[in-house]
Amino acid sequence: MAQCAYCDRSCSPTREHVVPDWYNETPGDAETFNAREPFIHTRGDILIKDVCKKCNNGPLADLDAYGKDLYERYFSLIAYDPTTVEFSFEAPRLIRWLLKLSYNSGRAHNADIAALHALRKAMLGEEPLTDHVQCWVHLVSAACITESGEVRAARCNESEDSEIFEPKWFRIGQLRLPGSSTTECVQRQIVINSFAFSLLIAPSSTNRPSKMLNELVQAFQEAVPAAKRIERTATEVTISASDTHAIASWYPLFHHYPSRFGNEQNPYIPKLPKRGLGAIVLAVTGEIIENNETSPVIEALHYMVATRENATAFKQRVVLMIQGFDDDPRAVWQIPKARDYVRTVFEQCPFIMFLTLPQGDTLNLMLGCWLGEAATLPPVQSADRITEFNCRAFSGLNDMAFRLAISRETIFEISESAMHFLYGWP
Repeated sequence: MAQCAYCDRSCSPTREHVVPDWYNETPGDAETFNAREPFIHTRGDILIKDVCKKCNNGPLADLDAYGKDLYERYFSLIAYDPTTVEFSFEAPRLIRWLLKLSYNSGRAHNADIAALHALRKAMLGEEPLTDHVQCWVHLVSAACITESGEVRAARCNESEDSEIFEPKWFRIGQLRLPGSSTTECVQRQIVINSFAFSLLIAPSSTNRPSKMLNELVQAFQEAVPAAKRIERTATEVTISASDTHAIASWYPLFHHYPSRFGNEQNPYIPKLPKRGLGAIVLAVTGEIIENNETSPVIEALHYMVATRENATAFKQRVVLMIQGFDDDPRAVWQIPKARDYVRTVFEQCPFIMFLTLPQGDTLNLMLGCWLGEAATLPPVQSADRITEFNCRAFSGLNDMAFRLAISRETIFEISESAMHFLYGWP
């Protein structure tokens, strides 16, 4: 018997929609995106199959019904500049529904699962919401592309010779704020046509008020000044359209998945089979090392994490192969020029742990070159250099993951894999 993701009871699981199935009956975008299949749009529902019938047909169905009611009263609106909405709601019910959407999406996409799992009782209405969960809302207006190429929020009386791009979608995903680098707090956004809801969630174990969450809230307010907080006791909030328009809202997806949106074709994407992804070898010859030509390798590695699409394509597939020293009895890390070359690559690409094929020995090569002569010492005596290597690698991995909104779950999996192949840790 499986275990229900919400109530923990053993059950015969039923199917639960990530995006409520009533949305299929609306004029929104019928195509869907799944982070597990990131290179294409797919048609049809994203489903999860770990919810018992009692939860699915009871409190979760009630939340979806409430979401549908809000859609019919508010979310079907496409905002234009100026648009002001007096948005009425039951705050606990609304926030619980948004958490439920995020939890379902997180399980489907392997992101934020543990933090959202801790709130499942609140989603069911069995526990109260606390200030660990903060909810904000703002309006995303239609975008106007003028004949001169200017892109701005569309006005209600926009002329017919302008191209209008309306936000007609239901999007659930992770949020990353430029003014904050915290990965401890969950940052989620649910966008339903013009209504954009943002959830900022501190771990339930943190004390309130939380400095970490407060800093995140400040970064959010600076990034989205038009957003209004939905207090747990609130029943209404007034929101107005601002400079945030559909194209600006959509641009991060466009930038991070260019192949999927037709902007450009990544030559590696069409060659990617669904299973058994092959290794990508970066061959570094003795001549390249002799001339200290690090730029091509460094540029190639940075390209591999330039977008989420690239990062997904190259994750744990890369092997750095040093050639031209077959006749040299020394290990690569004992050859000064080769050692310095690899060190420079690691210094410029500390996110390498994300890319390297775990069993391909690239991380061992980097560690050996970083340790240098200390590689011959017992681990206890080389502990400082090993710690330095690990800190640099994990910091680089976290920075890249934050920039690209890579889930903590994915980072933990990569970290555990790397530690196993480097040090034999279970």
